[in-house]
Amino acid sequence: MKRTDSDNERGWVLVIAMAVMALMLVMGLALLSTADTQSQQSRKQRERDSAFNMAEAALGNEVYLLSRKWPGASTTQLVPCDQSSNSPSTCPVNATLLANFAQGGVTQADYSGVTWKTHVIDDGTVTCSSPAASFNLANYYIDTVANPAAGQTCNPQNYDQNGNNQVWVRAEGVVRGHQRVIVGRAQIQQLQLPFPRIGVAAGHLTMTNNQNQTIDPTNTPIQLHCGTSGQNPPVTGCADFSSTQILNYGGTQFGGSNTAHAMTQTERNNAKSDAIAEGHYCAAYNAVPTDQQSSPGFCDSDSCPQSNSLNYIGSSGGSPGWTVWVDGPRPSGNQNSDCAYSQTQNWNSPNSPGLLIFNKGGLSLNGGGNFYGIMYMVNNVNPPVGGESRDLIVLQGGGSIIGAASVDGNGGINAGNNSSTRITYDPNITQRVTVNGAAGILQNTWRQIR
Repeated sequence: MKRTDSDNERGWVLVIAMAVMALMLVMGLALLSTADTQSQQSRKQRERDSAFNMAEAALGNEVYLLSRKWPGASTTQLVPCDQSSNSPSTCPVNATLLANFAQGGVTQADYSGVTWKTHVIDDGTVTCSSPAASFNLANYYIDTVANPAAGQTCNPQNYDQNGNNQVWVRAEGVVRGHQRVIVGRAQIQQLQLPFPRIGVAAGHLTMTNNQNQTIDPTNTPIQLHCGTSGQNPPVTGCADFSSTQILNYGGTQFGGSNTAHAMTQTERNNAKSDAIAEGHYCAAYNAVPTDQQSSPGFCDSDSCPQSNSLNYIGSSGGSPGWTVWVDGPRPSGNQNSDCAYSQTQNWNSPNSPGLLIFNKGGLSLNGGGNFYGIMYMVNNVNPPVGGESRDLIVLQGGGSIIGAASVDGNGGINAGNNSSTRITYDPNITQRVTVNGAAGILQNTWRQIR
């Protein structure tokens, strides 16, 4: 019997339909896999970006801290920091960094469990051992110094060892295993100190009557807080000198304020911070443990800069241009001074003058030599109004000040009677006295190294 088409039941349509469905399933799974891969890649990229953002935040915060406390000496070097550090004055605060990545007070998911590190490294030469190597960071950063190979040891300095006001700052962030490392070269600005352009200012000035010593104010007026306007020296107890002892005499201004200060409170605070950062700070003799303590090894038991070193009121060589702050030495019972020195040498230099500030108390130089820079006695004692009235700068042994000498309030300057003693106002020197400003990353030094 002959079959008809209606009797054909071989099922090809079903086979084709199933094949099409299988193909569509494969294509769908491929598209799903591609979408999942892209989603994972997107998540990984987001996590890498989050790690970068954390590293950048840590770097910026560390540079901000450098503005407040520049590591200018080995005694103020900054140890490496991480998320567990608990030193807000030298390390970023973890909670502060995380707050940058919070919404409605809730930290974003990527930053849960994030870790970070910062490391300040001088831009000089770093030596390593096992194997031995030497890396010069003057021109560019080499990460081996902070991340040496297994078994290798490097000794990067965590402060501005070479004194060029520049350090490298390395920061890293790690989010779910994704690490990002960035580095930048930070520089601290040097700001000219806006000190009054007057060579000698004090409550009173004494020069003994043998007229051996001289003062050269370079045609600027001698400013005294005693007497009355219109007087001429000598004025007993106020201007105990003869105008013949003054070279390039620009007159004497009497009756100045005995409560005004040559430097504002902000300027004095900045200078004090600089001295602490440089390791040239002496706390008050009666400071309590909660106060800022003296720079290690710099001060004696009376809170005066150590006299057993040539470098007590400024550098006598090496790296001049010190900022020295003495908060308040132990009263000695001597009506001339509290800190007294008899060594003979020069301190600082004409090209790198220093800034010496006594917040309270005074200084007596009984030896020879020149101090280049600004010598300033704040006389911050109240009561009485105007502070102490005794001599707070005393020059007895032929020592000279080249730059400027200033005593606030009622305190005086005694130039002694040695023929070698001079106080010379040099505006070129005083204009070179600087204080630290803000720190920032130098242009074209920022880069991502991992």
